[in-house]
Parts: sequence; structure tokens; C-alpha cells
Amino acid sequence: MFTEKRVSNPTGLCNSESVPEKLPRPLENAQIVAGTDTARRLAVVVRRFPLQPPTPPGEDYFAEPARMMAGDGWQIEFLSGRPALTSLIRRRYDVVHGHSHFRPALLAGILARRAVFTSHSYDFPQENWKRQVLVWLMNRFDRVVALSPHEREVYLAAGVSEPKIVVLPLAVNVSFFTAGNGARFRSRWNIRGDVPLILFVANLRPIKNPDIVARAFRYVRRSLPDARLAIVGQNFMATTAVHGDGVVFTDWLPAEALRDALATADVAVNSSRHESFSLSTFEAMAASRPVCLPDLPSFRSLIGDTVLYHTPTDAEGLAGNILRYLREPELRRAHVEGNRKLVARFDLPNVLEQYRSLYRSLLED
Repeated sequence: MFTEKRVSNPTGLCNSESVPEKLPRPLENAQIVAGTDTARRLAVVVRRFPLQPPTPPGEDYFAEPARMMAGDGWQIEFLSGRPALTSLIRRRYDVVHGHSHFRPALLAGILARRAVFTSHSYDFPQENWKRQVLVWLMNRFDRVVALSPHEREVYLAAGVSEPKIVVLPLAVNVSFFTAGNGARFRSRWNIRGDVPLILFVANLRPIKNPDIVARAFRYVRRSLPDARLAIVGQNFMATTAVHGDGVVFTDWLPAEALRDALATADVAVNSSRHESFSLSTFEAMAASRPVCLPDLPSFRSLIGDTVLYHTPTDAEGLAGNILRYLREPELRRAHVEGNRKLVARFDLPNVLEQYRSLYRSLLED
């Protein structure tokens, strides 16, 4: 067992790509203490803790691996905000895991005895000197986590040392997303049970191409006038995607409500310009939904050919793929079954065990 200090429980659960209207204030520093004074010590360096927005159960990719290690008797600290760098300098940790391009996280490879880095975005700076500095810093870590095989190739091409790179996906709570109540979602949002429902889960930002999804939906409505589009997530841009005939904009939803939406959607869609992993995509797969995705190398390397791809800005191509799933039940069933097997590899217990092996391996180097 372990006790938590200065860690407030999230006030609710929500899907990983939506944001509640009011968020708890970010914590400057937080600790999970376990074991004895001689226990191994793991520090997780993040910009803010807890992860915002709050995630579905088990999918906080900052906290869950650390909590698992606490269960193994390790002492755990979450370092965030301004005190993080001071803690790294003054305290001695057995393993430090730095997340994202947060300065203390990037410096952990220099300051810590053993360190892991996860970028959560494989984009490198355009300026050559910044790119070189980032690669140099990444090579100071003992391990660099790539979320996909494609991300691994990007790191290799940039000059990150091959032995340091480990492909380790984000965890999906598969059992949670297999238990939704679709009828409840349709009742809540006045969607008839006999009409096709297309689901788009994303914070509405330019990189997510919400206008492409909205345009594709208008093409679909020319063939299926009763079809509905449900958009789940907050609107952070000036877009008309949330308006129009047949569109239901739910804003942020708790995790249980997102699960209900996935349980009743006929097709889930994504049209982003860039994705490192996209938890919402794999949550849809866990809920046995067929998925239309942008043709991105990260998705190709993770999934293969059990989804229908379109160019991210091709609204007609996306519409055509949506209609294929609605009209070709055999294709739909084949892809759903293939993705059910695929997402099992990303299931929470499997990914957590990979993290356990990763952290322990650093102590053996």
C-alpha cells in the first residue's frame, strides 16, 4: 500500500482529448511515498500533475506506471512546476522519467543517475541548432521511449542512439471501454436508435482538422440524410464544425459518457494533421468501432491495414470511407475483429508490465 501527499483526486473523469470547463490548479510538487527509507526511488518529471484533463481510469500515462512501482515498494515523487529542477539537483533518485519538452524533464538525462525520456511528440525544431541541442539532450538519457515504430525511425534519422530507443505505447483500459451503454447516450442527445451515428472525439484545434470532418459529414448526408455527427471535446478555435444540420456538439464528457458514445457509434473518425499515438483512436477500437483515420505514418506503423485511410485534408475521401463502413458490413466486421486483437497489445496490464521491466532494467545496466 502507499499513501499520497499533496495529490488531490480529480473531480471527475473524462476522455483524454476533452477538457472540463474548470480544472484543478496544477500542483507544484507531489509525492507518492511507499516502502522504507532504503526503497528504490523513482521521480516522474512533468509540466503539471495530475494530468489534465483527467483521463479514463488507468490511462494517466504519467501516474499509472509510477503507482505500479509504488505497489512494488518503490518511493515515488512527481516533480512539476518550478521546484522540479531544484529537486533533481538536490535529491538522489534511482530512476527519473521525464515527460515532454519541459525544461527540467529534458535536463533529467544530465542530472539523474538513470533516466528515461518520453517526448509525446516526435516533431523536431525547424532551426538546425535547436534540433541538434534536442538530439544531444535525448542522447544523455539511458532510454528514450517512442510511442510507435515510426517514431523510432524518426529518432534514428535525427541521430538518437539506437540502443537507447524503446517502443512503448500508451496504455488503453480495454475492459473499461467494452462496457458502454449506447442507448443511454442516444437518449441523452435525442438521437434515434435507427440512424447512423458518426463520432469525432477531439479538442477542436487547427491540427485536428475539424472543418474537414464537418465537410465530410455534409457529403455523407447527401447519401444518408438521417445520419448524425457527434463531436466530443471542447472548441478551442473559431470553427463552424460544431453547427449544422445533424451535428450534436456535446462539449467535454465524463469518461462514462464517452464510453456510452463509443458503444453506439457506427463509425469513429479522425482527420488530424499529426498524431503521435491518439488514445481516442484505440479507445474506439476497444469499444469495437470501425475507425476512419488520416494516412499518417504513425498510424500505419501501429495499425496496418485494418482501418480505412484518407489524406488528412480530403473531406470527400473521408466521406467515402465512412459510407464504405456503413454499407459494407463484412469489411466492418473484419476490421473490428482485427483491431480488437491489436488493441489487446496496448491493454493496461500489458503496458504497465513493460514499464516495470523498463525501470528495473535500468538498475541492472
